[in-house]
Amino acid sequence: MSSKMNRRISRKPRAWGIGLIALDLILDQGAFEAFVAAGGTCGNVMTILSRLGWDATPIGRLADDSASALVLADLQRWGVNTTNLRLRPSAKTPVIVQRIRKDASGIPFHTFLFACPGCGKRLPSFQPVTTASIASVTPQRHRPQVVFIDRLSRSSLVLAKDAGKRGAIVYFEPSSSSKPGHFAEMLELAHIVKYSHDRMLDAGDLQWHPQMLLEVQTVGRGGLRFRTSLGSSKQWRTMQASPVQQLRDTAGCGDWLSAGLIHSICRGGLKQLQQCSFEDLVAGLNFGQGLAAWNCGFIGPRGGMYTLSSHQFRELMRRVQLGKAIARDTETGISDELLRYPSGVCDCCKPAAGNKQTAVSARTALS
Repeated sequence: MSSKMNRRISRKPRAWGIGLIALDLILDQGAFEAFVAAGGTCGNVMTILSRLGWDATPIGRLADDSASALVLADLQRWGVNTTNLRLRPSAKTPVIVQRIRKDASGIPFHTFLFACPGCGKRLPSFQPVTTASIASVTPQRHRPQVVFIDRLSRSSLVLAKDAGKRGAIVYFEPSSSSKPGHFAEMLELAHIVKYSHDRMLDAGDLQWHPQMLLEVQTVGRGGLRFRTSLGSSKQWRTMQASPVQQLRDTAGCGDWLSAGLIHSICRGGLKQLQQCSFEDLVAGLNFGQGLAAWNCGFIGPRGGMYTLSSHQFRELMRRVQLGKAIARDTETGISDELLRYPSGVCDCCKPAAGNKQTAVSARTALS
């Protein structure tokens, strides 16, 4: 972002997020014990933004269960505002299993499972916030500069419409083009639309609406392509991916890209974004890509966050913004600061009453 734009933005920016907020169970190849962290696209983006200095508030309906306690503890560790995560009616906290393996060439890849790795039972999945519950959020005094949405529902549409009227940027990151009615409505409200090519294969080029300012399509190792009305004609342009020094896991890279882009060009709300230059936009995309490349060196969607002190993280951000190489002097495996949780999130696998087995390692940094 240009120094001129930075001078115009003095207060701490605020972001709301509605969508997938989950507990990630991360299983590295050969490991017999799962590591867990708050996750889901919305959960990750809000956590990264909080680490970048934002007032980040995810919106959800997490029940009072063991998975929720772990999610809340991890989010609060990073300063995320969790006051709107227990809206009613509550629902079981979604749980996602990430398995990390290597292909025949030794290249790491991950898969996501939605069943318990212990007993095979289906784990809780995403349930949207109700429209009645979202009505308690929209009148809140402190308004966001950005509303991040990654799951379609009537409540997310209500939130997007209200936020747009109040001058907030609606950032839409669809996971698919299902619910075509809701999808079309959200495209008429969103100012930024960012999605992965492999998740939207059947959608083709999205219809460009008058309020849209930026469309970003990521293509994995091929980088991304984008089109924008910010200081440019709406033609597709391509950007190569930032170089990855050591590949351990690509999970969460899209979340880092989104958070980096939001941090770079969305801090002043819609009016400021409309004045954003093409050069500022490209710098923001480069910043997000740099964060995504750094994240590839760690296990888990936000694994790198657990390895750096606040000072080291600020230095990392500075180097990424300057486009400098990132020195690797940290361990690239799973950090001991992630919770260890071999059982307890599955009702069938919970330790029986009276069993003294502890589900969470005493080595956690969240105690």
